[in-house]
Amino acid sequence: MKKGFTLVELLAVIAIIGILSVLVVPSIININKGINERLLASKKEEISSNAELYANNNEDLFNGTNEAYIYVWELIDANYVSVDTKYGSDNCTESRTTKGCVINPVSKQSMNEDYVILTRQGAGVTSEYVSMGDGTTSQGVNGDTLVNAVCKLLEKHNGNAYVGDSIVPCKCNDTADSQYPNNPAKLVDNNGHDVSACLLSGTDVNNHLRYGNLNSNNPNWRVLGLYMVDGHITAKMITSGAV
Repeated sequence: MKKGFTLVELLAVIAIIGILSVLVVPSIININKGINERLLASKKEEISSNAELYANNNEDLFNGTNEAYIYVWELIDANYVSVDTKYGSDNCTESRTTKGCVINPVSKQSMNEDYVILTRQGAGVTSEYVSMGDGTTSQGVNGDTLVNAVCKLLEKHNGNAYVGDSIVPCKCNDTADSQYPNNPAKLVDNNGHDVSACLLSGTDVNNHLRYGNLNSNNPNWRVLGLYMVDGHITAKMITSGAV
């Protein structure tokens, strides 16, 4: 006659299963996270390479300068980058392009608003991928506003502020705005003094940020700089087309 498990034996088995779960599940999660981070790095490299190819095939992108910017959604629209999901899905609702979105394997969010900085060097083009929030940094998955993108650009190329009759370097400070927590609160000169405007164009032809679609009839925009309006930083833009 077969004898069943005793209560003590069942409790022992349950305890062992619980211990194994505590040990194994985090390892599986970490393995999956590592795989997704490697997939993300691979995606960024592929997009950067395709952006370089686009730049080599479209010299007018540089507009007489040695540096230009192109968004992931622009590369999708120009058929240089393939999409992961169709437009209209839960994580692809933006209207930049209706072809779809490239999805970040870490955050599961769209990468369409990321952009690539392209630099022309001699006969070649180099690229630098800029993430607008990849879920692996303090930015989180919500990404950055246009203002934050311009502030990042000012870290690389000094903007210009007018203080009396003098032109001095300027930048965004690091203090978060309580009403708009994604926006820096102030524009400051190189001495930390408040300024009313920080011009991105300035006297450096590389100080610009394009914002538009090269492959449609929609106008292309150029960010002139950042201005303090009612206590908040606002990006000022111009366009060559009718709006």
